Amino acid sequence: MKKLMQILIPLGFCFFACAEQKPGIRLVNDSDLDRDKEPVILAKNALVGLIGAIPDDKIPVPVTAEGDTIPYQLDDLDGDDSWDEMFFLYSCQAGSKQKVYFVFTDRTQIPEFPSK
Repeated sequence: MKKLMQILIPLGFCFFACAEQKPGIRLVNDSDLDRDKEPVILAKNALVGLIGAIPDDKIPVPVTAEGDTIPYQLDDLDGDDSWDEMFFLYSCQAGSKQKVYFVFTDRTQIPEFPSK
């Protein structure tokens, strides 16, 4: 029984950890050139298709694999007081594949970023 528990407990943690993964997208630079501060524009409906439903009272915040917030902006293109697309800049080395994750935060806690 003790051996069975030694096998099942780590296995249970694996299933729990796998279920807790953050939604994300993979950015691929398949060129031979480094890409510095390339614009990334994601329509809201496309983002929902990639990461799943966005709770009504939350907004998605892009973060690196290390958990650092990527400065971004949400744009309301049709003036209906609801964002329609997300914009951010991202740098990728030549031939690299990087994951950008999304965490959901309360609409009242949108971070402010310095103007560039």
